[in-house]
Amino acid sequence: MDKAFALKRTGVRALTLSSVLALSVAFPVLIHALGLSGQLFLPIFTVLMVGSFYISSRFLIPAALVIPALNTLLTGMPAVSPVPMLQFLTLEMAVVALTARVLRKKALVLRLVLPLCAGRLLSLPFIALFPALSAGWWAERFFAGWPGIVLNIALACGIVILFPPEPGTKA
Repeated sequence: MDKAFALKRTGVRALTLSSVLALSVAFPVLIHALGLSGQLFLPIFTVLMVGSFYISSRFLIPAALVIPALNTLLTGMPAVSPVPMLQFLTLEMAVVALTARVLRKKALVLRLVLPLCAGRLLSLPFIALFPALSAGWWAERFFAGWPGIVLNIALACGIVILFPPEPGTKA
């Protein structure tokens, strides 16, 4: 591989990953600034879902693990306590990224619907680690997030349709 091409590719990767991390903080901040609920609209997942079409899984999965902590460090949301939202979102985002990777060759809608649903469903056993939490709390959160799941699917579909990823060019 040509050295200049390798440097250019590295620069594109760094720019893409930096953009994903920056937007994954900026979009939730925008949603909250508009007075909208993060638990309802799930803005922390939006950039991850869009990024799953443009970023290779070797970067997507670590990004999924970093995004919630980065948001907490910079904005204080998601909260670490009294409800461990940071931990829940980190788990959910890891599941979303892993599921998106497994489904990477499937239809667009499947690649969006299944990861978001899997992330939510697979967080249910996690409440057993926190005695103060209940299945009722989880169910309330699960059902409250449906508008966000629909919004994330619609936004990601629109972006991917308008800006289709080129085969073999993921950062």
